[in-house]
Amino acid sequence: MSDLFDGTKRLGDDISFDDLVEYSAEDEVASSVIRDASSEGTTTQAGLQTRSLQSAMDNYAVAMNQSAIAKSTGLPVRTPTQQYKGFAAEEYFKNTMKINALAKGVSDSKIGIYTKGQMPDGTVLSGIDMETDISIWTREHSWDKPMRTADYQSKIHNKASAYAKDVNNPQYQDVRFVGGAGQGVNDTVKVDIGRKTITSDSITTGEAVELAEQMKSQSTPEYSKRQERIDELNKVNISRAVMRASKKKDSIRSDGIR
Repeated sequence: MSDLFDGTKRLGDDISFDDLVEYSAEDEVASSVIRDASSEGTTTQAGLQTRSLQSAMDNYAVAMNQSAIAKSTGLPVRTPTQQYKGFAAEEYFKNTMKINALAKGVSDSKIGIYTKGQMPDGTVLSGIDMETDISIWTREHSWDKPMRTADYQSKIHNKASAYAKDVNNPQYQDVRFVGGAGQGVNDTVKVDIGRKTITSDSITTGEAVELAEQMKSQSTPEYSKRQERIDELNKVNISRAVMRASKKKDSIRSDGIR
């Protein structure tokens, strides 16, 4: 697995941000790197990742609204809200999962989430597919062939008891299931990429109803967790910077010994 995953997991996931500060107090090289990490991005890779994350968050509302435009008319769908809340949740899972992946340092080229349209293998996922509502594709490197990693059936019911027939339906035995938050079922879309676990945000039935109305009226609000995600990516960038500094220091020591 590439350094993008390995370095972050070994350092970033095994120690806390406070541990990084303590580490910097003991090592002059790492201290300098940490002071500069957030303000300068430390590397081109960090800068590109930050821009990708900001772009995804900036485009969140536009993407949600656009998904509610009917291709046949070019106008917002007129589907009853109670029926459309499920489609709204699918788009929410897709877009928040992409944002969360970027915030964890996973490059845009390594994950694709589909709710409809043509997928990497040329097949088409229909908005009314009977088995798969959300399909997740991943790859280790940008030049690798994308692999179909996980498929989800998504349902949003008003009553928690209604999920039992879906969970036990043989039709969905080859896909994972995601439903509304607080109803006793899995409520996030999840996939492992390298050593990272990427999840979507969760959404309650009430929130899905409200979101459906907003999408139909083209008034989806801006992404609400912007600073939280930027802070998360900053920590990832700092972890990588410290790892690089540590490797550089070890290399200098080795050269000195020789």
